[in-house]
Amino acid sequence: MYHPPDRLDRQYFKPLWDMMRERAAIMAKDGSSWEDRRRDIAAWASKMTDGLYPRPAHMPPKPKEPGFFGSSKKYRQDLLRYYETHDPQFFARRDVNEWLNECSEQLFGDARWELSRPAASVPVASATVDRGDLLWEPQGGRPEPMTVCSPRQAEFLAKAWMQYLGATGCKVSQATRDGGIDVDSEHFVGEVKHHAEPVSPGIVRQIVGVASIEGKIPLVFSLSGYSEAALDVGRRAGAALFTYSFEQGTLSALSPQGERALKLGLLSLIV
Repeated sequence: MYHPPDRLDRQYFKPLWDMMRERAAIMAKDGSSWEDRRRDIAAWASKMTDGLYPRPAHMPPKPKEPGFFGSSKKYRQDLLRYYETHDPQFFARRDVNEWLNECSEQLFGDARWELSRPAASVPVASATVDRGDLLWEPQGGRPEPMTVCSPRQAEFLAKAWMQYLGATGCKVSQATRDGGIDVDSEHFVGEVKHHAEPVSPGIVRQIVGVASIEGKIPLVFSLSGYSEAALDVGRRAGAALFTYSFEQGTLSALSPQGERALKLGLLSLIV
């Protein structure tokens, strides 16, 4: 997430972030121009900050600006005292308004970029594919090899693997979401890292923390494996760590929980 200003009350952070993300996804779909969207964002940000930090009903005249030979430093000091006395929430309103504008515009740009990409779809195996003697009930076909796979498509690929391994209620998070969950389901939360670098321990800790809050089991899907520290964190935290090859259509486990899931299905992890 984009770092919020220090003056923003922590209780407002997540609700505002979620609101900006949802607004960005909606605005990106209506095809409006950048200028129209920026005006809408500015008006919304102003309304939100005025609601959080109301303006005084009456303000006396501001200190006079210095003339040519006046002291700019003294004027700034007078202006600071003026706001501290008559509008103590002025600086919080200013900083939060700027943060809302910047984040909303960035999230809107991200959402538009996602919509401009090819539809994220994952080919699944036909009903004629031999599944072998599985010890669980798949909720979808086994994913087939793919010639190309974008980061967004990788999230849908992870969803397909989760369904194949028996997870129910699987859904891919919105493209603009930044809550640490790429694929959500009834009993599991999944993080997908379609990167050239191994997954770091911080990524594993993040999804483990989110899973703890949600009361679910953490899953991580990595294209390029994990650092030793990340493997250690995942194994100690009971996360199911997987690596996938979209080109070969394979999924491998790198933690005890992951190995159990591949043998007995994901539902076997629920104690």
